[in-house]
Formats: sequence, structure tokens, C-alpha cells
Amino acid sequence: TSGPIILNFGPPSSTGVAECDDYLAKYEACLAAKVPAAAQDALKQSLATTRDMWKQTLAAGGKGALEASCEMARNASRPSIQANG
Repeated sequence: TSGPIILNFGPPSSTGVAECDDYLAKYEACLAAKVPAAAQDALKQSLATTRDMWKQTLAAGGKGALEASCEMARNASRPSIQANG
């Protein structure tokens, strides 16, 4: 019998789209370095939900739209991320 098909898109936290992974990595670094510990859990959960939705979009064949969406998210968040280090 054959087992389940497992798709490997990179590290477990990887979405499989470079633009999305870059955005998530920068957001996570900013979160860890600048956000008080008491506020981190809710933001981490929100980020995990975003990552999961992006992975579902990719699995449904939406890589092109996802690349554009993540690029826009990265560009929109760049000023606040840079301002916070």
C-alpha cells in the first residue's frame, strides 16, 4: 500500500513562496525583538493563521496571487518593521 503524499516546500514554517517566507521571517524577528512577551502570543497565533492560509492558497494553485499578495504585505509593513529595528 502507498502512504500519504507529502509535499516538501522547505522548512516546516516555510510557505514555499520566497516573498511570503521573507515577510514572515522579518515579522517574526521584529516580534521577538520588539514586542513585549505578554503581547507576543496573540500576534504569534495571528501569524501562524496567516501562514496556514497562505499554504492553503499555494496548495490550491494560487502561487502567482500569493507571490503578489506577500510582496504587497512585505512592502506595506516595511516602514513599521524598519522603524522598530
